[in-house]
Amino acid sequence: MLAAFLATDPGETKDLAATQPGKMQELQTQWNAWNATLVQPLWGGGKSDFDGAEPGTPDRGPAAKPNLRKARLK
Repeated sequence: MLAAFLATDPGETKDLAATQPGKMQELQTQWNAWNATLVQPLWGGGKSDFDGAEPGTPDRGPAAKPNLRKARLK
């Protein structure tokens, strides 16, 4: 996860996550609490959106993404 202070680093060249792990944990905890209050979407049937790992979850890499071309050919 990348964290940058946009007021002084608009190009996001300094990753503050490495130098402020406590703040990152605080923000992750707040995000998790907020996310837990949301309802599950009515669409998708529990399928992934294939845009990468969600915050706080390990990245499964490209191997976890389905081959949509093969799925269409069946």
